Amino acid sequence: MKKIFLFLLLFALGAFSADRNAFSLEADKKVVKPGETIELKITAEPLEGYQACAWYVLFNEANVPQGAAEALGKKYSKAHIARIHEAWFAKDTLAEKERTLKLKVTDKWAKGDYKVKIQLIFRQSPPNVKTDKYVMRDLLFTVE
Repeated sequence: MKKIFLFLLLFALGAFSADRNAFSLEADKKVVKPGETIELKITAEPLEGYQACAWYVLFNEANVPQGAAEALGKKYSKAHIARIHEAWFAKDTLAEKERTLKLKVTDKWAKGDYKVKIQLIFRQSPPNVKTDKYVMRDLLFTVE
């Protein structure tokens, strides 16, 4: 009985994830100093009819050094999330599956360990905001 339940659970999770947009994320550095840039290699795997159109960097208050968002002039929401960076892709690049994004770590970044969320917005073409898909990946690094 346990094997059947486990099989059904894995099947359901596989089916659920199969209809979502996806992307992989690779960073060129795990340790950075203020003033350095982390290059992020993104490989998008959108559903048919979708394109990656924007990216965000989000802080969860529990996963970054104390005062990290405030040091950057940002505030946490009631859910303890702060949007640190937002950038929309140029229209002529929306069909690109691979891209390199740059996350600049300035001298305002608090020293310590970070677990941030990199979020892509996938949007249908032609655009329909009601069907946007928000997909996140974790990025771990240390600011020395």
